[in-house]
Amino acid sequence: MASSFPSRPPDTDGMQGSAETCRAPAPDRAPDRLRELPGNGDSTAAAAGQRSEAPPASAAGTRRRAGPATDASPPSRAGRSRPHEHGGLRALRALFGAYVMTSPPEPQPRRRTPRGEKGHAAAQVRNQAQVRNQAQDGAASAEQTPPGLGTSHLGKFAHEKEMPSWLVKVLDKNGQVCTGDVLPVLAQLLKQCPSTKYAYLCHPCVQHISKLRREGAFCGYRNIQMLISYVIGARAPGSRCFGHSFPTVFQIQDLIEHAWDMGYNSHGRIETGGVKGTRRFIGTPEAHALFGSLEIPCSAQAFRDAERGLAWKTLLQAVERYFEGWQGNGSSAKVRLTALPPIYLQHHVGMERQQDDQVHLLVFDPSRGDSNSIKRLIGKVDNWDIPKAGKLLEPYRRGTEYLSKHDEFEILR
Repeated sequence: MASSFPSRPPDTDGMQGSAETCRAPAPDRAPDRLRELPGNGDSTAAAAGQRSEAPPASAAGTRRRAGPATDASPPSRAGRSRPHEHGGLRALRALFGAYVMTSPPEPQPRRRTPRGEKGHAAAQVRNQAQVRNQAQDGAASAEQTPPGLGTSHLGKFAHEKEMPSWLVKVLDKNGQVCTGDVLPVLAQLLKQCPSTKYAYLCHPCVQHISKLRREGAFCGYRNIQMLISYVIGARAPGSRCFGHSFPTVFQIQDLIEHAWDMGYNSHGRIETGGVKGTRRFIGTPEAHALFGSLEIPCSAQAFRDAERGLAWKTLLQAVERYFEGWQGNGSSAKVRLTALPPIYLQHHVGMERQQDDQVHLLVFDPSRGDSNSIKRLIGKVDNWDIPKAGKLLEPYRRGTEYLSKHDEFEILR
């Protein structure tokens, strides 16, 4: 895709595929979770990739298990009826302030209650209140069902019932950090970088959305917002759902819960214990369910090769094929600016092949914002000679050394 994420040292929740970060796919979980996800079509995430021809490195922490070789086939879908066509739009209207006109109830004539009936009426009111309280307690306990997955997949707050009030205030007040027009800067840097053979970038409207200071484990939400920046900026199918603004973290949680209610990857609620009001990690299955419920075309794909540890290589091949499928103007240039959506791989958004045939993913990482050096170049790079272009690109690159540490990947496109 066209945008990139900074490639900085991973933090506790910034990288896909790491057990310490934004929701690694478990060997016994990823196939089942993705199998339920409906939908196919356009890419709806942020990813760019480079393939390295060097021999695969054995990564620390790589899981080994017996099984088939590389699996890059699209996940199958469970046979179930399609959810109601307009359920997602109803959810959007509820979230973004639309209302329904209703006529006021007709006034009822007042009746004086005989003195002897007052005690009986009061007892009825108390009984009704008790029934309501019991029902609410039951609903609350159902919402707070312990998650089926643990901290290795949902993060260190997997068993936290709700996020702290100070964090709610931070998210309500500050929203998200958005940086637009970064992709033209990356395009100019790639043109001037002598080690770059060719590169693909996604649609230039994609914004780099990064986390707020101290917000913690919301990388998955920021990645969804980056996908939505494409939907809005390119006026892609589904843009009418959002207007001109991104949904907040809390609205995304509501949309995910609503997608589960509609039957999209509903098993995710059991595995996560629900996400509303929590800091639990979300991943590809939740993003797929959300976009599917809003009728935004997308399809999920999983890559696994625990036996040989070569899932990363199949991933890079798939990413390059995705960008090679674009046949617009400049498809033979050194830097190929496409109108494609980004690929969702938690934070990846483009690809570059170097002169020595190494391939890198170009990524926008929510856990890291853009450097001041990059920001100073926004809107000013057309005729500039930029020294040390390769050094400025390094934070956005992910190559073999990083990717080979993981034996499973999930993407949404």
